[in-house]
Amino acid sequence: MSLKGAAGGLYSTVGDLYKWDQALYTDQLVSQETLDKMFTSHVRIGGGKYYGYGWIISKPKGYRIIEHSGSLPGFLAQLARYPDDQVTIIILKNLRSGTRDLQVIRINRGLVEIVFEEK
Repeated sequence: MSLKGAAGGLYSTVGDLYKWDQALYTDQLVSQETLDKMFTSHVRIGGGKYYGYGWIISKPKGYRIIEHSGSLPGFLAQLARYPDDQVTIIILKNLRSGTRDLQVIRINRGLVEIVFEEK
């Protein structure tokens, strides 16, 4: 990849992202006051979704979701936190350049159905 920096300069694993997620339930990384600000809705972005500090916050089907996703040519990452249930879904996927991957949305929905026994 010729363009590096910011998101393109990071490498991670599901295990590392899970450790980071779990640390966000504590004040180990930042203060509780900062965490509260991060996970509070500040700007309405439509469709029942709001933006916190770096996170999209919503409550479809009654589950509070705090999530962030991103992609670069060839890669996609999604981390969805269900903090009231202490459930986290992390999806990392390789993509063909220039493709938009709806499969990740289906994978996330399927995992939510399994975890919350919706089917």
